[in-house]
Amino acid sequence: MCVPGTDSINLILVLMYTLFYAEDDQDDVFLFKSVLEEMDIKHQLIVASNGQILMDYLYNPPPTPHLIFMDLNMPVKNGMDSLREIRENEMFGKIPVVILSTSSDERSIQQAGNFGADLYIVKPESYSKLREYVGACLKIDWFNGRSEQLQVFSN
Repeated sequence: MCVPGTDSINLILVLMYTLFYAEDDQDDVFLFKSVLEEMDIKHQLIVASNGQILMDYLYNPPPTPHLIFMDLNMPVKNGMDSLREIRENEMFGKIPVVILSTSSDERSIQQAGNFGADLYIVKPESYSKLREYVGACLKIDWFNGRSEQLQVFSN
């Protein structure tokens, strides 16, 4: 398919998700990568092992992510501090952020919502649930169908 006024390189970039994932646990990163590969979705995944590295990527594009997945408990800079900084910056404050955390603590969920998270996923114990939740995130029209209230996915 050829769109007038575009070249094939631009068209490919439009049809590919750019995802950032801030996570310090390498096992969780492996599972997340596996889910994306199994879903056969064209994507570019940029992994940051802590919130400071995530912020460095955001301040120094390209690429700019379509969606950010982020853990809360990370060394150097945690997810809450990163989320707050993301939302305070006009350059990338509108990028959707999904918290992916083991914490099901109501206080953490509420705080993430107050700081501007779009969705909060309590990390599921099963691979199939993780796949279901990530798939659901990739189907959301983040720019036309964003909810004002924090959505929570949990077991």
